[in-house]
Amino acid sequence: MSAQVAAQTTFDAWVASKGAAVGPPGTTSVLTPLAARELWDREAQGADVLDDASVQRLDAVIRADVKRATAFQALLRGRVDRR
Repeated sequence: MSAQVAAQTTFDAWVASKGAAVGPPGTTSVLTPLAARELWDREAQGADVLDDASVQRLDAVIRADVKRATAFQALLRGRVDRR
């Protein structure tokens, strides 16, 4: 019998998987490297690697935050347009 081993992802691999979504301030990136690290640290709680379930939770947080930010930006644009 062989035991199944859960896939483990490092911070660098996770950031690389995000592509242009993680980048320096002032770019079209969704997250700065510092913000990405803060999200990772919150989920990892000191661990160097995360399992697939934890990575999926991180990705869900990013999707929810982007959706919320997009809605907020649309609201602000609408208010400016009405002036």
